[in-house]
Amino acid sequence: MKKHRFRKWMLRGYLAVLTAGCVYPFGPGLDLSNIMVLELRLDYLVHGCLFIPLVMLWRWAYPGHTWRLIIGGCLVLAAGLEGIQFFLSYRSWDINDMIGNACGVFLGAALSGCLRTKGGLTLATYCFYSK
Repeated sequence: MKKHRFRKWMLRGYLAVLTAGCVYPFGPGLDLSNIMVLELRLDYLVHGCLFIPLVMLWRWAYPGHTWRLIIGGCLVLAAGLEGIQFFLSYRSWDINDMIGNACGVFLGAALSGCLRTKGGLTLATYCFYSK
């Protein structure tokens, strides 16, 4: 279907941005580990926020995929992208970053319709389109 072709390219583009952000050497000028928000490092919140759209884009691009496949694939991708940093001398691997990634995946799943409301609407549809 032609409408899904654009959606798939959106997903691929987002995956490319995530991968580039994972391997790009940002340098000492960008350090989010010293900034605290609600007693959490801003770095962990950014990791979580980056993976929220991934689940939504995957569901949008491939509406026939099951939730197990989408969430499982996103979790593997989240762990893999963090695991790549273990092998890069200019990046550091952190289990807390991986936990932040997983939290973003689960939050994205909840927002994109994994959870259903009483009327059969998805949570995101209920929040944004209810009258």
